Order: sequence, then structure tokens, then C-alpha cells
Amino acid sequence: MKQKVFADIANKWNVMVENARPLLESIGPAAQRHENLSLRTQELIRLNEQAEAHRSELSRVVQMRKELVSEGGKTFRRFSLDLQAHHGLDSAELIRYGLRPKGRRTKKETTAKPKIEAVQAPAAITQD
Repeated sequence: MKQKVFADIANKWNVMVENARPLLESIGPAAQRHENLSLRTQELIRLNEQAEAHRSELSRVVQMRKELVSEGGKTFRRFSLDLQAHHGLDSAELIRYGLRPKGRRTKKETTAKPKIEAVQAPAAITQD
């Protein structure tokens, strides 16, 4: 269920619990169920607040992760350039570092593409 649904349920239960308090003496045995519902309502409200706190923390962590990837990506690209400058752009040593040497053709580039021949439209048939 979505968070909004849980909050709606907690509000609905809380309205019933609070509005039924004046009737507790007159409803007799149902007072125990009222107490039980009151405890469950308070627990649900507490858990909803806890979920909101976790959602807020998750949002903060996701933002930190995005910033880290952005900054790390810049450093990664710069270090890649350092390795390419050290070993040479077309050196096979770059493969060791997860980099593709420049100027080398990949298998995909070396396979010939099949040529598609144009299909001619049939000549118009004339009736005499």
C-alpha cells in the first residue's frame, strides 16, 4: 500500500477512537475493542511517522549518491585520459583498465553489412 493509504487509515481509525471516548461507559464490553483499536491506531501513526523519516533519509542518500556519481564521473574521465596519455591511445594495455583503445575496430564494425538490392516495380500491363 502507498503511504497516503496508511495515513488515511490511521486518520479514519483515530476519528472513530476519539469520537467514541464519551460513549465508553455506555457501550460496555465494546470498550475493550475500543482500547485495542486505540493502541493499534497509535502504533500505526508512529510507524507512519517512522516511514516518513526513512523516506526523508532515503531522499538525502539518493541526492548524495547522484552528486558522488557526477563528481566521480569527472574524475574517472580525467584519469582515463591520463592512462591513455601514458600508454598511448591505441595501446592494448588500456584494455586492462576497462578502456577501449582508440583506432581499433570492434567486431561489430568489421562485419560487413548486407546490401539490400532495390526491388523494381513490375512493368505496367497494358491490354489491347
